[in-house]
Amino acid sequence: MGRQVAIVGEGNNEITAFQQADVSMCMMSGTAIAKQHCDMVLCDNDFKATLHAVMWGRNIYTNIKRFL
Repeated sequence: MGRQVAIVGEGNNEITAFQQADVSMCMMSGTAIAKQHCDMVLCDNDFKATLHAVMWGRNIYTNIKRFL
């Protein structure tokens, strides 16, 4: 359907979801194995950091896409 899937997690239970999602983010307090399998590790354990990461990621993607 052309949709993008993102996940935020911090434990071993999310490993399969990390691998299947288009973008996966892990909190800094997450387990070591979760950090290894996600695309982005957020240094702050605040959900607001997740919103900022998504905002900046979309901004960067839009700017790069414009030049391709």
